[in-house]
Amino acid sequence: RNLYLMETQKIKTPSWFCISIDLYLKYYSLIEDRINILTDKIKTDDVNFINEVSEKINHLFLTIELDKSDKDLILGSIDESKFYAVRSSALGEDGLNNSFAGQLSSFLYIKKENIIEKVIECWSSAYTARIIQYNSINNIPHSKLKVAVIVQEMVHSRKSGVMFSVNPMMTDDFTNEAIITAGYGVGEGIVSDLVETDTYTYNRTKKRITKTDYSKKEKMIVMGKDGGTIEKKVSSSLQNRSVLNHKEIS
Repeated sequence: RNLYLMETQKIKTPSWFCISIDLYLKYYSLIEDRINILTDKIKTDDVNFINEVSEKINHLFLTIELDKSDKDLILGSIDESKFYAVRSSALGEDGLNNSFAGQLSSFLYIKKENIIEKVIECWSSAYTARIIQYNSINNIPHSKLKVAVIVQEMVHSRKSGVMFSVNPMMTDDFTNEAIITAGYGVGEGIVSDLVETDTYTYNRTKKRITKTDYSKKEKMIVMGKDGGTIEKKVSSSLQNRSVLNHKEIS
């Protein structure tokens, strides 16, 4: 929904489509009874047992074979020459009382021949040990988390960042301050805290950078030789330079 809203505001986004929860529910229904038998036995303090249940449910998802018509519908929008992100986007992922943000799986630099496999892995990530335990502790029905999947063309990023349009630190001028954290490579490195970053405070009213926090950038996440992601060393000439320049920030 938010990607769609961004496009309505003429914000440039890589081409994408969404595999709705309807498809997830169609195939989930085939294994639902067996999943319920497993989750009904959960004891929230028995981590080893929860891990075993999660593994068994994962195997159940891997037995799913999509109908040819469903495969054709998904793959018909895929260009064999390009790489894609396959990203989970669960219904109920962020609510007023509970949050599953960042707990479901997403996969980067995926080729056409692996798209269906990764869609199913996104579905099964609704039953990781962490989520099973979280649901059990909070008395949330496991079936409540329904998984849509976004398939989106990858951007080969030299640098990436995360921006808060309002300063979450609640400074005196927080409503006018944007916070930008940036690093080299794709955004996965930044959001998963795998790489070193620079942080900038930009005051929109004053139209200037009011605070910076620099670090030595030694690592970045980039595409592997045959897809997927790998960690790579940042070139020595960039390690002590600001990731973003003033024009890119403003």
